Amino acid sequence: MSLTPPDEIELSPGRIVCDPKRREWLEARGYLSIAGPRDDDARHVFHRSSRRENARRDDGPDGQVLYDKRLLGWRNRNSGLNEWAVLRHAMAHGVRVAQPWAAGTLRRNGNHEAFLVTAELCGNALPNVVRQRPNRSRAIALARSVGRALAALHDANITFPSAFAKHVIVGEGAGHDEDIGFIDLADARIKSPSRNDRARDLGALAVTLPCWPVSRGLRLTALRAYLAAVEDPGWELRDAWLDVGRAAARRQRRRRYRVNLTGSPTSPLTLEARGDGTWVFAEESHVLAAAGGLDALSTTGPERESDGERVTVRGPRDLVWRWQRILQMLHAFDVPAPVPIATRLDGDHGVLLRQDRPVSAPANSASVHAWTELFRRLLRAGLVPRPGFGEVTRLEADGRIYLAEPALAQPPVVTPRVSRRVIKAARAELRAVGVPPATVRDVMARLRPGS
Repeated sequence: MSLTPPDEIELSPGRIVCDPKRREWLEARGYLSIAGPRDDDARHVFHRSSRRENARRDDGPDGQVLYDKRLLGWRNRNSGLNEWAVLRHAMAHGVRVAQPWAAGTLRRNGNHEAFLVTAELCGNALPNVVRQRPNRSRAIALARSVGRALAALHDANITFPSAFAKHVIVGEGAGHDEDIGFIDLADARIKSPSRNDRARDLGALAVTLPCWPVSRGLRLTALRAYLAAVEDPGWELRDAWLDVGRAAARRQRRRRYRVNLTGSPTSPLTLEARGDGTWVFAEESHVLAAAGGLDALSTTGPERESDGERVTVRGPRDLVWRWQRILQMLHAFDVPAPVPIATRLDGDHGVLLRQDRPVSAPANSASVHAWTELFRRLLRAGLVPRPGFGEVTRLEADGRIYLAEPALAQPPVVTPRVSRRVIKAARAELRAVGVPPATVRDVMARLRPGS
């Protein structure tokens, strides 16, 4: 596929490239100037941090939706131009990606800044398709399509370490190669992929798909389709399966991926950005509406407010975000705990709205099985009990243990040493809340490796 040569604009200091067919529209909105895009009603920022900003525009030609992102800092100064080059290279080789409109590297107020503007890639993210639980024939066709799409990416000499499931877009009428596309190729590179590169990219996809309902058979189907489509892989199926498994296992130790380790039919909560630093869990949006909508999320007020069922907790920005992530993990691993509804971060402050259950019975009389199941789930999730963990446990009517507060730590990487910390903390907390010594010994015996 031949592409129109881009227009190049030299600024002082900076450099911008753009699609000549879109230049007039880009100039009208300030993308091709040193000042950058103007804030208006059509540009909606849905993520902002100290290093990046992501926005969506609804005013493209013919109602087209566009996305722009800004990355700050010296290390990111060329990221926009690098992704522009990868996207155009992919399009030239027939790989379905978001169409780039403009990219550049600038220096504003003494700070390095990169930006990229792309058109929306129509379709649905792969995790959302998985949550819809497609029938068997549809799931097999989809697995084959994803495998062939990754093969096409590698045959185009593109490596994509962040080939996460959320970056795979499924178009209408899945089952054909052209229906699978990729977005956010920020760390992709134009190079001939080695065997390790292939395993790493496939492992990134494998570790970001939940163990349930994406079965082993579907994963094998995708890998077979990949090996059948890729040019001269030099890779037998068994060796490829083992290499991808090892690459996935290395990532599974990190907390951001462990949510997909759950084998429970409980799907992870879907977090949606609403702009202005607000995130809402799609499954609980009706609860937010009953609580007064986004107006109920104010970062000013007492540290804790409750109306009996819903609790509003305020605190430092990083602490509130950590609470939310822990509650997400507890939900994914089917641990009875408060359900997060929405979060808002504003400057250095944050607010979390959650739904609690009125459980007041102490858990020190819980059975050996209940305590064992609780700590096994925490081990699998990579969550470590903090001091005072036992005091926030409650006993539900069905015999399960409810965590009234997220008194847990979430280490960045889960190692055997972290697992030993969980067991040691479990013993201390059981003793602290007066659990009988015989029960403590039985629980510890069941938590030992190999038991």
